[in-house]
Amino acid sequence: MKFTLVFAFSFLTSCISFAQELNVSKTLQSALNQSAKTNKPVLLIINTPNNKVVNMPSGVEGNFKSGLDDKQVIKKINDNLIVYKTTLVDTSTRSIIRLANIKYFPAYIFLRESKEIFFTEFANSNDPKRYLSMVDNALAAFKEKSIAEIEKDYEADKTNVIAIKKLIDARKKIGITNNADLIEQYASNLKIGDFNNYENVLYILEAGPHADGVAYRLAYTNRKLADSLYRTEPLQRRLAINRAIISNTMTAAAKAKNVNKAIAGANFERTTWTKDYREGNRSYNNQMLWY
Repeated sequence: MKFTLVFAFSFLTSCISFAQELNVSKTLQSALNQSAKTNKPVLLIINTPNNKVVNMPSGVEGNFKSGLDDKQVIKKINDNLIVYKTTLVDTSTRSIIRLANIKYFPAYIFLRESKEIFFTEFANSNDPKRYLSMVDNALAAFKEKSIAEIEKDYEADKTNVIAIKKLIDARKKIGITNNADLIEQYASNLKIGDFNNYENVLYILEAGPHADGVAYRLAYTNRKLADSLYRTEPLQRRLAINRAIISNTMTAAAKAKNVNKAIAGANFERTTWTKDYREGNRSYNNQMLWY
């Protein structure tokens, strides 16, 4: 009798313990396949190999106890999502990390069955409410129009600035910073008076236009206004604008093997060093060597 009770208790304990673990797929592809069958989105959890938080932005502290282990959080995730947990060394996720510009880990990336990213969050928290809220926000985003659907609207009329802006905004929302080609079309379809609007010019520059492109040139139609952005906007925002312009220009130059575009991108970086001519030249040379 005593043995039976002990066995029953042990069995019950193991069942409870099992029930409080995330149901994790073996591969990303199997998670996507399961997503297609169940119509549940995929939660891709990417950590560092040693499971520590890395590359945290200033003001955010790493915490290695996770609210993700809370039984209520686990149940909510298991009920609504297909989970795949992995680390940075997993080659199957590299294109996703690159596309969404993921820099902080652990990263929580939500995917449709097509592998399209529709929501992201990062960093650890010991507060279960943070994860419950994350899942709620992701499920709400899952019900919104997909980027693929927004792209169809854009393809139907590439001169429609509203459709172009919706596509750019959807891409920016999930972390995509290379919107140079789209912003070319957006700027080309604006009226000349639109470039006297501060918010329009800021929007164009934040999309990371090519340094030798039409969008960048049009953004400087009112040079006094465009220059004022670099005196008005916070430093981090200005740095992000410059990084996007340089990165997008150099990437496009390398892809097209266009040396003139590479020179434009490298020269743009040199001009950002207004008070250090030597460092500007060094940056120019580094970009051209990379090209």
